[in-house]
Amino acid sequence: MRIQWKLFADLAEHAGERELPAAVEPGDTVGDALEALLTEREALADRVLDDDGELRSQINVLQNGKDVRTQAEGLETTLEAGDELALFPPVSGGERWAVTRAVSDEACVDGSKEYRQEESNRRAEDENRHQ
Repeated sequence: MRIQWKLFADLAEHAGERELPAAVEPGDTVGDALEALLTEREALADRVLDDDGELRSQINVLQNGKDVRTQAEGLETTLEAGDELALFPPVSGGERWAVTRAVSDEACVDGSKEYRQEESNRRAEDENRHQ
């Protein structure tokens, strides 16, 4: 079973890519997929995990647009075929920030400089096409 990871801001830089597939087995969890992602990417693991190997509190993990920490099972939430997972770093100050929504083609995060820049670029491209 394959799922897709989307990485944002400096997490994409540490991984070397913005989107990465991950092979998981039926019954695997979000935590299993995160472990598989980090196993081959030491720089990303150093950024996402604390000294005890636990997920840093300021790193946001989403499954199909929902923060897994707000789900009853957390990182133990079972994956389904076609799931999209996303990793977001803190925007500022190291505090957790509110994720407003995520959609399959692009995650929209309130306060994200990256998102605002992408939106600005997209609007400019649309304006250029319509001129």
